[in-house]
Amino acid sequence: MTLVLKSLQSNVRFNLRAFRKDIQVLRDIMDIEHLAVGVICIDNKLMRRLNAAYRRKDYPTDVLSFPFREGKQPAEAPAVAFADDCDLGDVYLSIPYIRDGCKASRTSLSRTLPAVVTHGFCHLLGYDHTTEAEFVRMHKEESRILDEFSKRVGRQYRTLEACWQAVSDTGERYW
Repeated sequence: MTLVLKSLQSNVRFNLRAFRKDIQVLRDIMDIEHLAVGVICIDNKLMRRLNAAYRRKDYPTDVLSFPFREGKQPAEAPAVAFADDCDLGDVYLSIPYIRDGCKASRTSLSRTLPAVVTHGFCHLLGYDHTTEAEFVRMHKEESRILDEFSKRVGRQYRTLEACWQAVSDTGERYW
């Protein structure tokens, strides 16, 4: 099914073609390649507006996910009964925010983006991290996915939490 990957930001240059390949591998691992998904790369200004509008938090963040189906339990990809059921949702990434987190944690953007997308896709599938139990379940799933991703691409990848271990000069955690 369709992957829409758009970069609506111009602050940070990165290899969109390589990123698309990484996303396709992740979709295959997560068994969501039969579902339409959008990955939209934006700047901090738009991310701040989205975060304020949808989460009532007036600051940018790294990733926001907007699932097509709300309120479902974490699970495998939904079965498609009708053509309208093919949409999983959209993931918005603030590339400048992620880049700043990479600088603080001394990791590269290309090594971090697969972890951020995995995190966003897990949210689309119903995973969350508002409680300790949910966090453990989501982290375990992200680890499983990124372990398989690492095997397929021949490079080691870590979860989003592991990528953002560093604390910035302002004391803000990037996860």
